[in-house]
Amino acid sequence: MAKQKRKAKPKGDIFIVDSIQRHVVDRNGNTKFLVKWRGYEDVKDWTWEPIENLRLCGEEMIRDYFDRLDERSSAASLLRAVRGIVMMKKTQHDT
Repeated sequence: MAKQKRKAKPKGDIFIVDSIQRHVVDRNGNTKFLVKWRGYEDVKDWTWEPIENLRLCGEEMIRDYFDRLDERSSAASLLRAVRGIVMMKKTQHDT
């Protein structure tokens, strides 16, 4: 009788990253990411993870997160600039 090969079982549970919500850099320069896990919609289930724990989700997800941040930052800068122009015009009309 031939032996059947067993499939290797992963050690521990495997969770799939749904998205990265935020990041922080501690005083030692270590970056942690607030991770929303697939299938866990409640914010209390999100966890702060060091980058080492996110290697399996790939650099692409981390890059996408920072791209979204850049877009928000650019939009916020544009909004501040527009508000500044509006305030300047308003001040000019008041004089």
